[in-house]
Amino acid sequence: MKFGETLYQRSVPKWAAYNLNYNELKKLIKQRTTNGAAAPVPIPGQSDHRWSLLEDEFYGILKEQYDNIGMFLRSKYGETERRLAYLDKTVKSAKRAAKQYAARPSLQARRYQRLAQEAESIGEDIQALSRFATVQKIAFRKILKKYRKWTNSDTLRARLEVGVFCDGQLELNVSEQMQHLAAQISVVERLQADLFQPGSHDQGQNLSTTKIESPVSRITKHAQAGALHFDAAVASVPFGEAAGTATYWIHMDDLEEAKVLLLRYMRDLNLPDTLLRNHSMDNVTEDVTPPASERSVSTCYFDNVYRFVQDQSTHSPSKIAMCALWSHEKEALITLSDMSPKSDHNSTLAIRRKDLQAALDRDLPAPKERSSSAANVSTVKDFLSQHRDLKALALQETRRLRLVGLNNSAEVGTFATLDTNVSFRPFNKDILKASNNDIVDQQPFPHAVLQIRWEFGRKPEVVRAFDTTHLAERVTGFALEAAAIRSQYPDLVKPCWLPLLTKDIRKVPVQSRRTRRTTEPASGTTSGPSSTGDSIFSAVPEHSAGSETSPVTSVNDLRLAQSTSEPTTRKKKKARIDAESPTRTARYYSEYDDPGSELYQQEAYTIYIDPDAEALGMATLKKIRASAQKTLNQLWTTTGANKSGGASERSPLLTDRSSADEGEQSSESDGETAPSRPKHKGLKGHIRPAERYRMRLSRRQRGFERTRSRMSAGLVILSYVLLLMSATLLATGRRKEYLEVDVGATIGVVVSFICMLLSLGIVYTRKTPMARVEKVAIILATAMNVLLTAAVVVGIIQKAERRKQ
Repeated sequence: MKFGETLYQRSVPKWAAYNLNYNELKKLIKQRTTNGAAAPVPIPGQSDHRWSLLEDEFYGILKEQYDNIGMFLRSKYGETERRLAYLDKTVKSAKRAAKQYAARPSLQARRYQRLAQEAESIGEDIQALSRFATVQKIAFRKILKKYRKWTNSDTLRARLEVGVFCDGQLELNVSEQMQHLAAQISVVERLQADLFQPGSHDQGQNLSTTKIESPVSRITKHAQAGALHFDAAVASVPFGEAAGTATYWIHMDDLEEAKVLLLRYMRDLNLPDTLLRNHSMDNVTEDVTPPASERSVSTCYFDNVYRFVQDQSTHSPSKIAMCALWSHEKEALITLSDMSPKSDHNSTLAIRRKDLQAALDRDLPAPKERSSSAANVSTVKDFLSQHRDLKALALQETRRLRLVGLNNSAEVGTFATLDTNVSFRPFNKDILKASNNDIVDQQPFPHAVLQIRWEFGRKPEVVRAFDTTHLAERVTGFALEAAAIRSQYPDLVKPCWLPLLTKDIRKVPVQSRRTRRTTEPASGTTSGPSSTGDSIFSAVPEHSAGSETSPVTSVNDLRLAQSTSEPTTRKKKKARIDAESPTRTARYYSEYDDPGSELYQQEAYTIYIDPDAEALGMATLKKIRASAQKTLNQLWTTTGANKSGGASERSPLLTDRSSADEGEQSSESDGETAPSRPKHKGLKGHIRPAERYRMRLSRRQRGFERTRSRMSAGLVILSYVLLLMSATLLATGRRKEYLEVDVGATIGVVVSFICMLLSLGIVYTRKTPMARVEKVAIILATAMNVLLTAAVVVGIIQKAERRKQ
């Protein structure tokens, strides 16, 4: 499907007015570069490019649209910053009020519920902001690609990158905002847990020290030692009783948006784990720092290729016999397996980076110095000597982002790694040298890889979110180590995920009709497993991220659906009428949209808007409407007088109005065959002229009517005089002074036409009826005036055209 057809769906629908005009720009490029158009021809000896005019035009258009989109993004980013600051202020007030209102848990629960709902709303807006910015960057890239295709010129892209795109208006640090929001959500979760189960975290930690160390505790312990220790622990620590993994492929176009979605439920490993270790919670929101950039990691896999293929063990995520990990740090790690299919024992050895080559090469001697690194090198060399069939199968290089769940505890937790710029190549001893940057035989992997591991009986919300989103494709049976080995040994059995590499995994987002999710005070959803029991962020297996109801569904439909899903025994109960609860409508964010908040009673106020107040300029419009209505009424009454004038003239002079009415009433009572004519009235209740003519006019009124008649005749004569003057001026005017001649003739024609219209208005507003001769004379005079006016106008136009020729 073409990008232009899905731009509205890919972007944020409510911000569609700010999208790049992709379809219009593409159409303009096609029109200006097709064979039917006058394509520019290169001139020999001229340095300018032949598409310079079109390039300058498109440069201005794209720069203007880029600035508009950047301004909109900055405004939305600033709005989100202000909302986060207000949420931070509210969370701090809730922490201070926790002791003050300790005896009122219901009040505290409602307060925490509102905070959770506001945090959920901010998270949705941050996600939408990231989605909008990503789509606009793709749109700019594709329209420039289309321009290069049709013009075979790349200078426009180079100019835009230097003069426009360099300011980075579309590069927003929404990940920092999401991390800040995640820390605040953790505080609210901790406050809610302490409200219903005081001291639950301390009890959980005390119990964990007396039991066997859980997989979550082991991974958390290794994570404290460093990033490489975290990688080794996630891959080698055996699964617990209830655990699971999920692997996703993410297209590079959707990578930024997927990161924001991931940070909505998890936090970067480099951030301080305040939720688990900082019991005071005094500096949770103050110490939030932006996540560190992803680090490059190299991984070398050692094993027997046939043993690796036949290994079906499921004790741990990794099935490799030996694995070496190193990065920019001075210390490298090597994980060793006991090679037993029924055992889950793995060991992790730390080795200095300079001793790694000696440890992996059987021919090199071990260091003779006494240190832990030298001892670990000897252990690795002994392991390789015992398993002579092991060899380096493949080398993997990635940039890795490590994340942990927001609500991890000692027993349950969620861990994830996001690998980008993935590439595979054969292992070479020279690769271990720090100065070696050779990229020969490198096979890049087309997608980013997200691996999530959880220790919990229920699927965490981050997995449910990625299962339903359009940003990722879940791949069953995929592992990076298997893909690396498969790249160097193509003759192996083809895995089930191999055909998916040739397909486009990008998807168009589905426009779901759903309302904003509301959080219940004692239950909800979480980014990962939680040990706090009933929490507003805890995972609920019966509900998923996409289980919201549609806003177009009525309350009766919901009630009907609920009644049909209940057991049949409930049909015997008597029907009862339930009062419909008012549906919650979405509204724009305002810091003071809840004046009943218990936190800031002194700052609460209400803004009242009068719904009956008239808009600006309504009084003037009403006056204009009344004037037009009055004019129509007068025209209506005058037309009615002309139609009924003959009947009034033939009516008896001595007939009384009351007797006439009585005669009509008697005729109605005699029979239904002769119905009486109803009394007609004009607009606004005005009496028709047939009734007015029976009224006698005073001497003053008769004099005024005579004056109006003379004025009408004078206007007609003036109109003809002006037409004659305009025609004479047009026929005898000098050619050199054609401008003055045309202006004078035009003014004469316009004034003549206005005089004729005024004359007609005076005639049709007379109170005395007109004779038939007068009507014929008025019609002929008007028609002649219109014809002469048209003739003069045509003469002016023809004369102007002759001058142009």
